[in-house]
Amino acid sequence: MKKSLFLCIASILASYACTDTEAPTPTPAYTGATPAGTAGTIPIGATPAGMMTAGTPAGMMTAGTPAGMTTTCMDLDLDGYFDKACNPNVQQRGGDCDDMNNLINPGRTENCGNAIDNDCDGKLPANDPDCSQCADLDNDGFQSATCNSNRQNGGDCDEQDPQVNPRGMERCGNMKDDDCQGGDLPCLPNCTDMDGDGFGQGAGCLGQDCNDNDAKIFPWQIDVCGDGVDQNCDGNDAQCRMNCMDADKDGYGAGMGCIGVDCNDQDPFTNPAAVDFPSDNIDQDCSGRDSMLTANCIDVDRDGYGSGSCPMDCNDSDPRINAGRREICGNGIDDDCNGSDTPCVTQGTGACVDMDGDGYGSGGCPRGGPDCNDNDRNINPGAVEACNSIDDNCNNQTDECGQRNQVCEGNRCIGQANAPCNNDTECSSTLGLVCDSGSRQCRVGPGELCANSESCISSAECISIFECTEGNRCYQKEGASCENDCDCTGAFLCNDINRVCVECVTSAQCQSPDDTCTPGGFCVQAYVGLDSYLSLTTAFIDCFNRYRGSNHVEGCGQVLMESTMTDFNGNPINSFPKADDVQDFICSDEASAYFSDDDYDTLSDLFGCGLFDIYNIWLINDIVPLQEFCIYYAPNKSGFSGIPSTHSEVVVIDDCNLSLID
Repeated sequence: MKKSLFLCIASILASYACTDTEAPTPTPAYTGATPAGTAGTIPIGATPAGMMTAGTPAGMMTAGTPAGMTTTCMDLDLDGYFDKACNPNVQQRGGDCDDMNNLINPGRTENCGNAIDNDCDGKLPANDPDCSQCADLDNDGFQSATCNSNRQNGGDCDEQDPQVNPRGMERCGNMKDDDCQGGDLPCLPNCTDMDGDGFGQGAGCLGQDCNDNDAKIFPWQIDVCGDGVDQNCDGNDAQCRMNCMDADKDGYGAGMGCIGVDCNDQDPFTNPAAVDFPSDNIDQDCSGRDSMLTANCIDVDRDGYGSGSCPMDCNDSDPRINAGRREICGNGIDDDCNGSDTPCVTQGTGACVDMDGDGYGSGGCPRGGPDCNDNDRNINPGAVEACNSIDDNCNNQTDECGQRNQVCEGNRCIGQANAPCNNDTECSSTLGLVCDSGSRQCRVGPGELCANSESCISSAECISIFECTEGNRCYQKEGASCENDCDCTGAFLCNDINRVCVECVTSAQCQSPDDTCTPGGFCVQAYVGLDSYLSLTTAFIDCFNRYRGSNHVEGCGQVLMESTMTDFNGNPINSFPKADDVQDFICSDEASAYFSDDDYDTLSDLFGCGLFDIYNIWLINDIVPLQEFCIYYAPNKSGFSGIPSTHSEVVVIDDCNLSLID
């Protein structure tokens, strides 16, 4: 029974494996003797029924034995450790006590928050000495997630930052998983997203959501079969697959009826089609590694691929598609960015008939078959489909493109509405489409006719403005570029200084009579005649308290300092020092006496009081008498130059002429 299961899984792996440009270092081969009672042997050069012989499949090793035979030893969950049934030697990367779960192997730290032997040392957490040493290095009351997954007192995904833990407030775009829920929340200014999954209503969303009250239901989600819930918003609940041993009902498991092999069959959101959350030490997509975010990388879908300092992404609007993914054959998607989907092949038996020598044909050919044109070595199931009126990859389709909503125009694939893109030339100009930098999708450009807001670029919305032009068109929202007022929606005007859409040109256009319009077009509170440490820091506190958690930049206040200034004790001073110079005083007991407990807690957050000195204020120059400046709240520091990564969401003191910030 066990032997047949191994061979069945090996067959699936063989037909499913593909090149991974960032695959982990190959695991050293196990060269020890075959343990008694393991899954049998396969002679060198022999091919079990259904298994391809073009290279060793991912997750399988063959190791010589004293008898000269070859033992097939599996790493089914691709965690770098082989099943202890055929390789018990931990030093030789064996000893995996659960080879169907990539969170269990001898290399992991014991998880003291469950009742499982995660590190395969034979001890459950209750009896494991390692659990008495689980650390809380940042003293925030939560132990590290590496040794305690229980979110009541563990689950801390960053033990160097006390503001990051399971009770933290998620702040978009700060490159941090503040609440340890699986990745940073993107800032989506032009998006109504009630459940915070990035999908909702508006052009700024990642897409439309079929249930905006449940963060576990969105178009990128895995659909659990047979539960009556449409988790991936395709309009149907997935049907459970026949001939597939699939404990978590995600379509991946063991058996010829499965879509592919699962590296953790206890978690439906871990499989080769799942979204991999970066830097969480979990391989959700079964690629053999955790994805990592790179500095200076433009990476819209946050999968570690994009443009700039990171590898190029062929689809930066979907984290399930990049060059590091494993290709899923026959799903109509170019998962690994090699140019087209790879059709599923079968391995025949008997003599290989391969007339064109490309490795594909009928019978036991090394790359499988069938070959739809055995007289042309450039046409076979492994070929990349091209726009040439030929079925290059033998999937019974002609000139299909590798990404969604692309069609062949001339000799290349061109994006239709919502197709992935990296520049305007990849989108259909005849349809008025441009490559939207916010979503990396082909969207309707400014001023063009539109059907709905979701079809517009992410900085616009689809409305009709009778005074400007006929029909529904994409008009720009706040912070987007413009040439005149008719480029902006009716709620915004074109700023003459910066040529972007703003909320006001004069103070009369502000909703509150107490607000003033900055030269950059923000309606803000006017602070005239501030003359002390206390009044100025109170303005900083008000800004942070008012807008903390907002997903886009806000204007808080326009300040004009008095001709004389005093410190907290009323003594005359020549300037208010920059943040670095005043931090020691702000963080002292003396300063706390001037504020309520709540206000001082906010001030402490702003000036980085505490063990790790994480600033949330950007004040790099002294403030002097009669100086005029503006106070802004920025959730992700975008638009402001020079703010280092050691700062989180920030209150920024800067010029009042700023308009374009997001």
